[in-house]
Amino acid sequence: MAMIAGIVALTGAYTNVEAATLSVEQSSSINQYGKWTLTKPNSSILMGDEMSSKLTNLAAGSYKLQVLPPNYAQTIMTLIRNGEIKYTSDVRAVQFNLADTDEATVVISFEYGGIIEVTSNPPGAKFELQSGSQGNRVIGTTPETYTEMPPMPYFVAFERMENCHAPKTQRRTVEANGTAKFHAEYNCDTKEEEIEEEVIDESEDDNEAIEIASGNRANIKIWNEFHQTESLPGNTVFVTVGIRNVSKKTVNNVKVTESFNPDHISVPVNGLKGGKTDNRMIVWNIPQIFAGQSWSKTFPVVINKNLSTGDKIQMISHVSGNEVWPPELELMSESIEMGIASMPKTGGVMSKNISLLIGIASLLLTLTIRRKSLVESTVQK
Repeated sequence: MAMIAGIVALTGAYTNVEAATLSVEQSSSINQYGKWTLTKPNSSILMGDEMSSKLTNLAAGSYKLQVLPPNYAQTIMTLIRNGEIKYTSDVRAVQFNLADTDEATVVISFEYGGIIEVTSNPPGAKFELQSGSQGNRVIGTTPETYTEMPPMPYFVAFERMENCHAPKTQRRTVEANGTAKFHAEYNCDTKEEEIEEEVIDESEDDNEAIEIASGNRANIKIWNEFHQTESLPGNTVFVTVGIRNVSKKTVNNVKVTESFNPDHISVPVNGLKGGKTDNRMIVWNIPQIFAGQSWSKTFPVVINKNLSTGDKIQMISHVSGNEVWPPELELMSESIEMGIASMPKTGGVMSKNISLLIGIASLLLTLTIRRKSLVESTVQK
C-alpha cells in the first residue's frame, strides 16, 4: 500500500497531455514478477514482464490488462487514474477506459501467505536462507521472521560460531499460508571442528534435497507451439502443448493450462481431448506422469474473422502442481505468437499467375496419366 500511496501522491498533480499514458508497476516481496498483456482499443496487444513500464501516446478507448502471476502468488490489481484510486481487487485482469488526457497507473501486487521463522541458541547466529526451486538467497541473523513467503522447499545454512560445532543445513517446506520453523542448537562445549556439511531434510532422500538446494533439480519441462507462423482471419489452426517429466520420479497431480484472448480466437469444445475451458483458459488435469514420460495435446483454434493484417495472436501455457518444479534456468510458462497475414488480391497479376500455374500443373498431370496408361498398355502387349 505504501507503493500505491506514493504513486497517488506523484500523479495527484497531473498535467494535460496530448495523448493518454499508462504505467504498469509490479510489486513483489521476493522480486518475482508476472507477465502482463495489454489489449488496446484496436485489438492490438502489448506485452511486458518488467518491474516498471510506461506506455505513452495511447489512443482514447477501452483497455484490458491481464497478468500471468508467478507460481502460488495472490494477485491484487489497483487502477489509479489522474491521481485517484479507481479500483482495487484480487483479480488477474482489469478493464478500463482512457481519455486523451488521462494519466493512469496499474499497480500489480503479488502476495504470499507463508511464514518462515529462523532461531538459534545462542541467538545472533548468521545464516543463509535459500528457496529450493528458484535459488533466491537471503542473508540474516537469528532471530528472524519472514512473511509473505510462497509455498515451496527452503534451506537454511547456519554459519559457524567460534568454539562451537556448526549446525547442519536444514530443509523445510512452507505449505500454502503455512509456517516453517528453522532452529539451530550450537554445541559450544568443545572447540570448533571441521565437519562435513549435511542436510537435515523432512524427506528421506538427502540427495534430492541437495540437488534442489544447488538449483539443479530437473522436474517438468513445458513446450508450446502453433503449427504455422501466420494465418488468415476466420481460419482454423492447430496448437500443441506438452510437458515432459525429466526427473527420475513420478510426479502426481499436474495441472496444465493454456490462456488466450477470446477476442482473437475461440476453441471448439469437442476438440479439447479431455480439457475444459471457460472461453479464456483451457485446463487439463493429469493424475500422474511417470519418470521420462511425455504428455501432449494437439487441438484446433478458430481465428476471429474480424482481425486485421498485422495483428498478433498470443497463447500462454503454464504447468503447476505441488510436486512440480522447473528445470534450472527454465520457466514453468511458455508464450507463443502467430501473425495475421493478408489475403492476396484477386483479378490482378498474382491471380493470373496462380491460374497459369494451376493450368500448367493440370497439363503435366494429364500428360503423366496418359504416359502411364501407354506404358501399361505396351507392357500388356
